[in-house]
Amino acid sequence: KIVGDNPLKQVFPCLMLLVLFSPVGIDIYLPAIPRMQAVFSVTAAQIQLSLSLFVAAMGVSQIIVGPLADKYGRRPVAITGISLYLCCSLVIALSQTFSVLLIFRMLQGVGAGCTAIVAFTVVRDRFPPREAATLYSYLNGTLSLVPALAPLMGGLLMNWLGWRSNFYFLALFSTVVLWVVIRGLPESRPPESRPPESRPAETQSYQFFSWHRYRTILTDRRFAPYALSAMGAMSVVLSYAFFAPQVLMVELGVSSKQFALLFGLNALAIMAVSFAAPRVINRIGRRACVGLGSLLMLLSGVLMLLFFVFAEPSIIGYMLPVALACCGFALLLGPAASLALEPFGDRAGTASALQGCVQMLGGAITSMLASLIPYGPIVALSILMTGFGLYGLALRYFDRDRQKVL
Repeated sequence: KIVGDNPLKQVFPCLMLLVLFSPVGIDIYLPAIPRMQAVFSVTAAQIQLSLSLFVAAMGVSQIIVGPLADKYGRRPVAITGISLYLCCSLVIALSQTFSVLLIFRMLQGVGAGCTAIVAFTVVRDRFPPREAATLYSYLNGTLSLVPALAPLMGGLLMNWLGWRSNFYFLALFSTVVLWVVIRGLPESRPPESRPPESRPAETQSYQFFSWHRYRTILTDRRFAPYALSAMGAMSVVLSYAFFAPQVLMVELGVSSKQFALLFGLNALAIMAVSFAAPRVINRIGRRACVGLGSLLMLLSGVLMLLFFVFAEPSIIGYMLPVALACCGFALLLGPAASLALEPFGDRAGTASALQGCVQMLGGAITSMLASLIPYGPIVALSILMTGFGLYGLALRYFDRDRQKVL
């Protein structure tokens, strides 16, 4: 059942495009990372910073973007974010120094934060909780389509036109989506999310951005546990994306085309599970789905550690546990986000912003900390899989009565 006047076929294609800005901004230039490292004469850790800062900026920006979406509407925020993303893509494509690239990658992350917030907030605006969880899973399936195609496209563009062509492509993509959103995305902001007109303007602004508004969400016993579960799943996938070029292309010696193929096959597995997730949710419920996804992540962490200890480094020993963990991610993320946001219909933009910030910023920080583990990226990734898998299972145990969360 749809809440609102606009049919799903009108709104959802725009939302599918809006969620793509983050993954395409990360995945399209993964095959070009060794080339960019040589061009700018930087280390692997420095070039990885361009990924981490993008994700971190995307997470931080959502704290501001969410309240703006509640105050000014979803459409203006989406259009502003796409325009910023477009401009930053052009500047990065023309950049001659690594510092310029990093600065505008952060700003590009802000633009991606705007589009992500609008996509998930519109779902919360227009659909009841159970249907929202299903649509979150479909959006996650759409997210998985990019890692299946973007590295392959990025590798081809790099070989034909150089690494800068990846960012020219992002500018072109932004232009197309901007046109689609202007024409096809209706405003969905509910009246109750708007500040009362009777207050003076300065009072509205102060109340709107007050810490109290965020604190009431953070302290809600239904929000924090599931937001942290989603953050854990995201940190696993981000760490895989950050570490994959080093593990596969440098340590295991695969080519850029082989890397794109492996990355794409894993993404197709995520996409298949994401589109199957709504049936799983309908059959076993959202909370059980979080537990199942967490169990898969735990098993993948143990399996990766066993491969590392008892076998020679290999593509199978790395990609098989990764695929299992990513399937757990696909099952977990939609229900966890839905459960975290369910109580906040009157503050959907602010709650989505906080959940997105916890998920993306927390995932980026966790991934950067994981890179400091002295035993290498494979052990670091297995620790994340195991730890957050155990957390999700514990959350499922303490929430089994469907009322008390930790």
